Amino acid sequence: MLRLKQVKQIFWALGFGLLCGCASIPSGPPPSYSDDLLKLNETLFRAMIIDQDPALFTAIAVEDFRVLAPGGVVEGKAQAIQGLRAWDVVDIKIMNPQVVRHGNIATVINRLDIDGTMQPIGRWGPLKSMRTFSWEEGEWQLVSHSLTPCLPKAVELGRC
Repeated sequence: MLRLKQVKQIFWALGFGLLCGCASIPSGPPPSYSDDLLKLNETLFRAMIIDQDPALFTAIAVEDFRVLAPGGVVEGKAQAIQGLRAWDVVDIKIMNPQVVRHGNIATVINRLDIDGTMQPIGRWGPLKSMRTFSWEEGEWQLVSHSLTPCLPKAVELGRC
């Protein structure tokens, strides 16, 4: 049975550990996660599509990253990086962004208007984009990205 002196020593050790962070529990995303993700999402779009710079994507995309591109094409991380050269874009516009989070998983959904072309397709109409991120070791990692063209009727009805 524990003596009072031993109990006090245990509480002092636990208190010291908590004070120093030694016994802290890993936390989830910060309270500003929504704003942080929206900024990351836009920065990533601009880096990839306008600047054709894969550095940010390479740093945050998990190795098993997948993109579901328009037309049903599924590509991995290396293919997505190679595809950056196909873009000839002056500007992009991200509209109606929203973030949905469950635990350490978050999805960013938005409309993407592209002022430019992609070879061999040409000019895209508005696209709906959905990216899934995972909070790992204190930062967001990109797990997947899906893009689909907005149907003219959906645009007309304000649903895309």
